[in-house]
Amino acid sequence: MVNQSDWQTTESDSRADKKAILLEAAVRIYARQGDFTARELAAETGMNTAALNYYFGSKDALMILIEQQLLEVFITEIRLRGDSSLPVEERLYELLSAVNDRLRNNPGLARHFVEMLIEGQPRIYQLLDQAVGQTSPVYQVFAGILREAGIIENEQIWHRLIIGISALAPTLVIGLGRNASAQETEILRQTDFIAGHIRTLAHLLLAE
Repeated sequence: MVNQSDWQTTESDSRADKKAILLEAAVRIYARQGDFTARELAAETGMNTAALNYYFGSKDALMILIEQQLLEVFITEIRLRGDSSLPVEERLYELLSAVNDRLRNNPGLARHFVEMLIEGQPRIYQLLDQAVGQTSPVYQVFAGILREAGIIENEQIWHRLIIGISALAPTLVIGLGRNASAQETEILRQTDFIAGHIRTLAHLLLAE
């Protein structure tokens, strides 16, 4: 016979499992297209459209969890690419490539960030600070590389980080935007083209 305590534990586990399934599905859709509806989430998971609000309270609450999860994955990738045995320029290339790959492989993420910037949503500034602000792993790795190259002033380091991130953004946004031609999109998705662009950028960012 199942007692009340066992039943409550089973119910709690089931709720947690379904919430995890919904979050995983929402992350997949968001990474693909930058937004989603309750209907799309229901179709992806086989649950009903009320599941979003039932398990997360609101779409905004779910979006915050998605953004935080993707940010944590991004930070982990940056830390994994911090191989100090590589030459300085190669390490900077690897860092910029990690940022590029995160956005390139998650087109919805790039699109959503741009839309939040255009709309002036306050949360975008918090996310950007966590992602590339002066206390972020990205900044710490970037600053360490530049200091080894003799660029030691904090203001110079910060300006060069902004230039580096900005130099990646147009390529990604144009390539993933709705107004890009098929030819433009194909060129910008070519690995050799992107790699060459990032390698040149790394070289320029280390210039005295």
